[in-house]
Amino acid sequence: MSAPIPSPTELPMAAHPWRARRKIGPLYWIRTLSVLVLLIAMVPQAAAQQLSFRQYTQSDGLTNLAAEFLEKDTDGSLWVGTDGALFRFDGSTFKAYDKRNGLPTEDVRGMAEDRRGRLWVVLDRGLYVGDAAGFHQVRTSSGPVLVDHATAITLTRDQRLLAITDKRVIEITHDAAAADGQWSAKPFFSDMQVRLHPQIGSVSRVFAAPDGSLWLGCAQTLCRFANGTLTVLTEANGVPPSTYTNFLIDRNRQLWARSAEHLLMRQGGDLAFIRNEPPDAVLSSRAAHPLLALDPQGRVLVRTAGGLARWNGTTWRQFTAANGLPDTMIAAALVDGEGSLWLAPTGFGLWRWQGYDNVESWTRRQGLASDKIWNIVRDHSGHLLIGTERRCQMLDEQQARFVECPYSDLPRQEVAALAIDRTGGTWWGLDNGELWHIPLGQSRAVRVPLGAGRLSFSSISFDRDGTGWLACFDDGLFRLDVARGIPVKVDLPASKATVYDTAEDAAGGIWAAAAGGLFHLWQGRWTFVPVRDEEGLSAVIGSVAARPDGSLWASSFGKGLVWLDSHDPARQKWVLPAELATASVYSIQADQRAWLWANTDQGIAVFDGKDWRRFDVNDGLIWNDTQQDAFLADRDGSVWIGTSNGLTHIKDPERLLQAGSRLELHISSARLGANDLLGERNPALQWQSNEAFDLQLSSNSFTRSPNTEFRYRLLGLSSEWFGSNIPRIHLPALAPGRYTLEAVAVDTAHDRRSSLVSLAFRVLPPWWDTVWFRLLVVLAVGALLTWLWRWQMERQHARRAALEREHREREILLERATRDALTGLWNRATIFEALKREIEHSHRSQESLAVAFIDVDHFKRINDTFGHPGGDEVLQQLAHRLSSCIRQSDRLGRYGGEEFLIVLPGLSRPEAGVLLERLRESVSNQPFGVQNATTSITVSAGVAWCESITDTADTLIACADAALYEAKEAGRNCIVYSVRTKTRDADTSSARRYLPDLIERLTRAQRRAGGKSE
Repeated sequence: MSAPIPSPTELPMAAHPWRARRKIGPLYWIRTLSVLVLLIAMVPQAAAQQLSFRQYTQSDGLTNLAAEFLEKDTDGSLWVGTDGALFRFDGSTFKAYDKRNGLPTEDVRGMAEDRRGRLWVVLDRGLYVGDAAGFHQVRTSSGPVLVDHATAITLTRDQRLLAITDKRVIEITHDAAAADGQWSAKPFFSDMQVRLHPQIGSVSRVFAAPDGSLWLGCAQTLCRFANGTLTVLTEANGVPPSTYTNFLIDRNRQLWARSAEHLLMRQGGDLAFIRNEPPDAVLSSRAAHPLLALDPQGRVLVRTAGGLARWNGTTWRQFTAANGLPDTMIAAALVDGEGSLWLAPTGFGLWRWQGYDNVESWTRRQGLASDKIWNIVRDHSGHLLIGTERRCQMLDEQQARFVECPYSDLPRQEVAALAIDRTGGTWWGLDNGELWHIPLGQSRAVRVPLGAGRLSFSSISFDRDGTGWLACFDDGLFRLDVARGIPVKVDLPASKATVYDTAEDAAGGIWAAAAGGLFHLWQGRWTFVPVRDEEGLSAVIGSVAARPDGSLWASSFGKGLVWLDSHDPARQKWVLPAELATASVYSIQADQRAWLWANTDQGIAVFDGKDWRRFDVNDGLIWNDTQQDAFLADRDGSVWIGTSNGLTHIKDPERLLQAGSRLELHISSARLGANDLLGERNPALQWQSNEAFDLQLSSNSFTRSPNTEFRYRLLGLSSEWFGSNIPRIHLPALAPGRYTLEAVAVDTAHDRRSSLVSLAFRVLPPWWDTVWFRLLVVLAVGALLTWLWRWQMERQHARRAALEREHREREILLERATRDALTGLWNRATIFEALKREIEHSHRSQESLAVAFIDVDHFKRINDTFGHPGGDEVLQQLAHRLSSCIRQSDRLGRYGGEEFLIVLPGLSRPEAGVLLERLRESVSNQPFGVQNATTSITVSAGVAWCESITDTADTLIACADAALYEAKEAGRNCIVYSVRTKTRDADTSSARRYLPDLIERLTRAQRRAGGKSE
């Protein structure tokens, strides 16, 4: 029984309004008024940063998107209560709990987890309790226990279970030793207590505080029950009339109470509350299940009409659709075991806030003139300046928006290079070849006269002596005297030098990244340090960075990183960590920690002196395709990263590296046929010929990369490791024996590896393979036993061999059906089907699509000279060269004879022209080896674009073929592009070659862009 409630005369003074007014003195009102003034004076931050979210929907197994309740169980899995079912997310898939798990499939009305790890689920049919293994209904002798919707199950400090039925608090107990195992439910407050205090007869929520007291949303106010005493709070206690349905204890052990209209905060340890609602926010417009939760840092989160508001102890900060939140009611919020924040926006599935409170981004929605960011600097006045594809912009950090740079006369041009000199002056190298300068404290830009006319800027930097260095693609290297403001070209030890970047080492030496290697200035003398890749070819060095330990790191376009000793540059070593194995490294820079940051096409990679880690959109980065030189290590230790889709700011990189450092791995299910292998240790199961081994792995490390590899082996079957991105293992019937499954998860991008998990079991032999049967048969017919045993073993081996043989045959047939036997390229039928698919995609997405027909010039001469075997050898080498020149997304096939077809999706006409010209040169510039001799060949190409919704594969091939014919007529060894015009009666097409000056401009644009990815 609950403790008796005293009579009204025994209630504390705060429970009687007519007495409470007499006891509240001037000090109370002064304190309350001061807090109210402070709250009213707070201005919510209008931060409009773009936040990053990972959305989980039907494709992840969450078939019902109306999530309203979230809970976390003891092993870190998430429970999601929706309008149609209950789901459990183990890090890989969402599992729906239905009648097979003891739970009806219907709307979830409430959820709570007790301290024993059991989940309590409120349905229309009643209250259910269970865990990952299954659920059962809570029933008493009178039937199922019905619980009011959206009310929490509460455990008191003495482990009494409380719920609410018909607005009355009930206590639920279970006698496991009873014969029927039924539950019992009884009122927590007696009828007499309710008659004395009607407020506790209409309870909307009950909450057990850590100090053992109970707080109730009772009638239209708050009630506190402690030590057998009930206190009813009134407006004199700062509690306005309302239905309070949510309570919370924050990190400062302060109590919060929430209703649809009000948010109250308790002051200290007394019974005084104040209203602490987000300024300019509406709470009541989205009142269902009022959200009140804690974020990973223990700060209070509350739902508003526009999204979310967060209390940091002194001010509110609001997040809305302008920050990337969905424009819908956020029904629930939860912090998982890794410190990630999960949100349940009704109708939009489940959202995980990536890089919560540590990663923020800006796009055009936040004022960027262009999402392509080329340069980032912070000037001596503290302003953050960026160079974009369109012009210079500055971050208004008060409004969290980008505005125009506050400088007059500065042209609104694409910024190719941007830097701050030692005196505080700002320097711009514009894409139009002009150099502009603004001295510190001035606002008018001044154009710097260039003796060379215009320069193709790649980067601008200043060394410790204040000397400026202008790296120019086509014009070499220039030294800038800041005092005179005149750049002077540096006489480098090369006839023509293409320079991309500069850096100063710890000893004061200057290094310039260039085509073929590095230029080094030491004691007034320039030397050239050649750098060759692992194949012995000259490397094009696009960026260079120096660390305090004397090491140099340089990036080579598309080939990775090279380490050099600045004291002995001949000591070189190419470095290609697994995190960058498939990435193109655009630039490399060092921060004040001596960490290295590599801008790549797959995110940003960081080296802390021990390990490499890569971070991408799954970690909160706005976009994976970062830009060369678009990186700033800020004064406060944060970093800014420019991409082709906006700007990202990582406030605390060390926190990012530490986040989710553990990689968990569990075996969530393991079965041999219909037998569960997780029920006991080292289970022994009888062998059945048609039973398969099925195992499901799970990882509650939700911050792991989607490309995490699950590696496993089954000792007893094979000692080799196998890997897959799918955490499921299926093996057909296992032979009798002892087996141990070992598995590990490897997150290469984040340099994480889980602990080894294992499962041992035994498959017992069939009855004819047991010891007793063999002894019995030996006594009877020993010879027959030997024959039968061998026959059975051979049958099993033959079945396994047949399966393996069938698998190999299927692979061979598939290869023969889709590949050209001579060149290994796609055959005509396959490349034709690929073209049709790309045309359909181009029609839907409006993306560009080009088709190129390539034909070997005078191929008959090759056959006449070397015979058909020599011609075949040339075709094989040609196929290899063409394959090495195209992108991963392109499709290359042999159309017939010496004709090849290339499908180029997503390329603009200039980009396609550059790629095809490079492809043509790769054939013509290097002879082919044929039968211990060499011969030079050329190719002609005809190119056509998908320009109309009516275009088909046949029409594109016909147009490309026509262009190829004109290329042959034009003298061969050239590329002709089909140009189609529409007449009155029908479409006609003709082929026109690009003018030589257009090709020249495209080539110059390619060299100027360097590593800047579009």
